[in-house]
Amino acid sequence: MKNYRLDLSYDGTNYSGWQSQKNADTIQDQLEKSLIINNIPFKNLMASGRTDAGVHANNQVVSLKADTSIPGDRLKYALNQKLPQDIRIIKSSQVNDNFNARYSALGKSYIYYIDLNQNSTAIASRYSWNFPYPIDSNKILEASNFLKGKHDFINFRSTGSSIKSTIREVDVIKPEFLPNNFLKLEYIGNGFLYNMVRILTGTILFYANDKISSDQLYRVFKEKNRNLTGITAPPQGLFLDKVFYNFEEKLEKIKEKS
Repeated sequence: MKNYRLDLSYDGTNYSGWQSQKNADTIQDQLEKSLIINNIPFKNLMASGRTDAGVHANNQVVSLKADTSIPGDRLKYALNQKLPQDIRIIKSSQVNDNFNARYSALGKSYIYYIDLNQNSTAIASRYSWNFPYPIDSNKILEASNFLKGKHDFINFRSTGSSIKSTIREVDVIKPEFLPNNFLKLEYIGNGFLYNMVRILTGTILFYANDKISSDQLYRVFKEKNRNLTGITAPPQGLFLDKVFYNFEEKLEKIKEKS
């Protein structure tokens, strides 16, 4: 069997996340189904990381071992024919046997979209969090600058994670106000805990709306207390944007966003 890399984009609205699970439809299930329909034997199928139910991806990376005569760069066409339209393979290639989508990753970037309008449209509500409350743009920037860096992010992890170390380095948290009263928060880091980006987003928005005080914010890395942080922002505003496998590419992206 040869080793392959697949770069996927997907709308996560109709799926229970990436990872296969009982009594649920997932992105992994759909990809495996396409491989089976195409009569492609495979094993060791693994994504760069899980995305939760309702979370989207501009570029999720998957690796797998497969036995097929289809050239690597053509594999996407065969698989896309049997995938639903809300899951697309944007690139496929044969790669070095040592490549692993999860363990070879050097970092990730995420984007979270917030709709600040009083009323959200049907389309916007599918891809953003409607937060129709007053916010202080200076506090958005203040919280973003404070929360980035290397810290113990234990207060930014949802229950259910068994990971041992909660220390992570977030290189970039960049807010950008977009036309039509939208806010984009972009995150770049070496890794993120379960629901970490969504809790960071909830914390930034709650601080900007005075639901979290300055005292609370500046204690989040000093005390183990989940109540110091904001809510877990809903999934539909979150996009896995990029997985980095090259240090230079990651550093260039950090420099661009800093």
